Amino acid sequence: MKTQVCANFAKCKTVSKPQDIWFHGTNYHNALKIERNGFRVGTWFARHMEDAVAFGGSCVFWVRVKFDRVPLRWQVHCTNSIPASAIIKRMDIVRVRP
Repeated sequence: MKTQVCANFAKCKTVSKPQDIWFHGTNYHNALKIERNGFRVGTWFARHMEDAVAFGGSCVFWVRVKFDRVPLRWQVHCTNSIPASAIIKRMDIVRVRP
């Protein structure tokens, strides 16, 4: 599987070994669009699945993205589009109420 490269963050502190797999949470309606068209310019990705669920929604994508520079924080902003082919998998989170 090919890794999508995203140029990002002209000036930031970076980690020495950036991760390639990032998470993006969204709702069901937008998940269908992403599966067809990929991610638009300006999409945010989280380092951890839990953050993607908390801030994005119940549909979580595992995406292979290689950033040029990665800041020392929990999320990153991509400055170019990411094709649907970069998606590793989609997980739908079901929330059960007690």
